[in-house]
Formats: sequence, structure tokens, C-alpha cells
Amino acid sequence: MSNNAAELELRAVAVGWPYTAAAPTEAPDTSDAALIRSIVAGDKGAMRTLFARHNVRVYRFLLRFVDKSAAEDLVSEVFLDVWRQAGRFQGRSQVTTWLLAIARREQPRGNAAESAKDGDRAQVSDRVVARPS
Repeated sequence: MSNNAAELELRAVAVGWPYTAAAPTEAPDTSDAALIRSIVAGDKGAMRTLFARHNVRVYRFLLRFVDKSAAEDLVSEVFLDVWRQAGRFQGRSQVTTWLLAIARREQPRGNAAESAKDGDRAQVSDRVVARPS
């Protein structure tokens, strides 16, 4: 499967679309660190497990900074970043801490639209205030 196809499948999983998972052949190590190692090797099942385990926590964290719609979008972006950058996880923190750090870095990008709207409002209000009577 191409990298783009894998990313599209991960997006589908992130938004709750149905997917088919292969049946496990043995009892895998399901610790977060083991899941990250499996994700590095391209294991989509491990990615689904990590997503199922942590998506609500990441979503609730993001709600501190953005509205519900933006938080939902950002959760997808966070887990796409995990898929793309799992090899960068160095194990110096808990996986949860790493996920929330990724979420925090994603937040400004997700909030850029709101910042632009606020900037437009400020320009409009400056023009209104600056009009001569």
C-alpha cells in the first residue's frame, strides 16, 4: 500500500469510518511504547489501537485551546503526525506526553483561521473608529 493510501486509511479511522482489521495471530505487547515500535514498522493495527486508546484524551486536551470542530480536525492531524513521525519518539517521556506535545504544536496551525478572522475584525473596527464625523 502506498504511503498516501495508508494516510487516507488513517484519516478514515480518525473520523470514525469503518475499517477492517486483521485478526491477531498471537497476543502482542500492547504497551504504548510497543505500539509506537510497531507503528514505525508500518503496523496499521497498532496505529488503530493507539488511536482508540488516546484519541479522547487528545481531543479533550485540544478543547482547552480550540472549539469542538477544530479539536476534531486536530485529533486527525495529531495521529497523522504520529504515523509519519513515530520513529522520532525517543522514549524519554510517556507516549501520552509525546501525543499531547504534538497536539500542542498542532494547535496554533488549527487556530490560524481564527487568528486571521480576529485580525480582519480588528482592521474593520480600526477603520470604523478612524472615520471622521
